[in-house]
Amino acid sequence: MQKNYDKLCFKAAYDAACDHRDDYPVIVHAWIWGDDRGYWFAHAWCEVNEQVYDYVIEKDPFKRNDYYENLKVSKKKLIKYKLKDLFMLAMKNKTWGPFDEKLFKHDGEWAEKLFKYP
Repeated sequence: MQKNYDKLCFKAAYDAACDHRDDYPVIVHAWIWGDDRGYWFAHAWCEVNEQVYDYVIEKDPFKRNDYYENLKVSKKKLIKYKLKDLFMLAMKNKTWGPFDEKLFKHDGEWAEKLFKYP
């Protein structure tokens, strides 16, 4: 049975990276555009080479280029972590993310959604 990761994307990205740890995964924290929501929202996933594992959606991988295009992922709105580095940040901060203040803190607060990306 697949674990329900709804609203737990940062933990899901970590779990995906652990599942693929022998393949040198990268965990991505980013802002993505939600067409159905009408705003940018914080999201996380795991990348292995040219594949994306987004356990919030499903366990099977997506092609990275298709995933980035469909979710309007911008390299200006993301940060990537090695599994070991993310684990250390998670233990230090007692959360699975996000961690990057420049990217995710707006008006002095940690933001989960933005109606306009600055």
